[in-house]
Amino acid sequence: MAETQVKHITRIDSNNTHGWYVRVRKRGLKFEKLFSDLKHGSKDWALMKAVVYLDLCIDKIEKHKIDTNTAKIRRAKKFSRGYEYDVFEVSWTPEPKKRKKKAFSVKKFGEDKALKKAESWAKAVNRAS
Repeated sequence: MAETQVKHITRIDSNNTHGWYVRVRKRGLKFEKLFSDLKHGSKDWALMKAVVYLDLCIDKIEKHKIDTNTAKIRRAKKFSRGYEYDVFEVSWTPEPKKRKKKAFSVKKFGEDKALKKAESWAKAVNRAS
């Protein structure tokens, strides 16, 4: 098989290491693995295994992308008119490249009630999408 250029797959030929190195990092996920020529029988078989592994990694990244469209709750600090206050913030993506947020003040509602309001808002957003 001729030397092939595949994104995320690199050929390593050093003193004691010969194989294909797969490295993918996207959306907070990181995958790295070396496919040794010796372990897989030949240079061609190692490349084939590396391509199969790369396909699996990309599938996991795409599944992670789908899972990230759900509403998320986080504790945050907001700043307004010179004041700092704690909130529970719900964020979600109703459509690509558009982020929406809704905040519930801990000072106004109290910690437990603000968290419950944020959770119910997130459930409503997840049901709607």
